[in-house]
Amino acid sequence: MLNCVSSKPGAGQDRTRWHEFFNNLDKFYLGQLQTVMDQFRDELIFILNNIDIPKDEPFEFLKRLSAAISQMKSVTLGYDETNTESLKL
Repeated sequence: MLNCVSSKPGAGQDRTRWHEFFNNLDKFYLGQLQTVMDQFRDELIFILNNIDIPKDEPFEFLKRLSAAISQMKSVTLGYDETNTESLKL
């Protein structure tokens, strides 16, 4: 399991857990997270190719999730002001 958050004091009232996670994420753990997500995407692709999903809604969700994970391969550390609308599931 990834342990990306250091042992710094917990998030205060003005900070969310997401900010605590992001502020403590370094290049090594970002790479580890991207590797694990890529493996997860490979498993999703296997499911989509080999299992008959009788309803369209779950099938379309898994396709969108796979596409979002694929887009995360190019994520780097730092602030990004680009539009993230395409990443919505």
